Amino acid sequence: MSGYGSFSAVYDRLMSDFDYAGAAEYLVKLAKKHGSPMLKPLDLACGSGRLAAELVKLGFDPVCADGSPEMLSLAKERLPSDALLLCQDMTELDLNDTVDVCFCTMDSVNYITTKAALKAAFKRLSVFTDKGGVFIFDADGERKFCEELSGGTYTYDFDDLYLVWNTEYSPRTRKARYELTWFEREGGGWRRFDEEQEQRCWTREELTDALTEVGFGFAAAYDAYTISPPKADSRRIHYVFKKN
Repeated sequence: MSGYGSFSAVYDRLMSDFDYAGAAEYLVKLAKKHGSPMLKPLDLACGSGRLAAELVKLGFDPVCADGSPEMLSLAKERLPSDALLLCQDMTELDLNDTVDVCFCTMDSVNYITTKAALKAAFKRLSVFTDKGGVFIFDADGERKFCEELSGGTYTYDFDDLYLVWNTEYSPRTRKARYELTWFEREGGGWRRFDEEQEQRCWTREELTDALTEVGFGFAAAYDAYTISPPKADSRRIHYVFKKN
């Protein structure tokens, strides 16, 4: 799986306008709609903890897991001092207790790029999910990969940060590769950073097969952040599965 290293703080800035409060309310609504009491939530691949912080504001106490120490250091700054933060890759999840709902957001599942790793991640989650527990995650669809990540170059220019993001996507392998180069102002000059990441476009059938194999059943799919079914041009889809 691709992780976030020194890019973590940059990512947090790029996502500063995202409505995490609205996302948290939406996810809680979906969880309750599909029968979760929301007593033991898990934020899997929690990143910098911005979603978890909003869940805390709503009265929940999520366990947070992420494979990036840099991301977790940011999460620690914005979460309560007694929040449980686990530095764990999705394929190596190891909890002290089970959960009744798991959220995995911001296309984190797309960062799993092999079927073996996908099955491993879902198997670990299954071990720690109560019977009847709800798994809600989002994944970017083929439309987004083909239109937004196929040979595109994006630039972001801040006063103290300049980022160039090059993308390429192969419809044959359904994998996207990202080359990230950014410059941060340091004293009177600039410091350069480089990082590479990879994502894979998973089909609903592949996701369903992998989850069914480890004891989850398909419950619903939605066009992202709505309660409407996915459309042909949906760029991101929210999936809901329940533990059998």
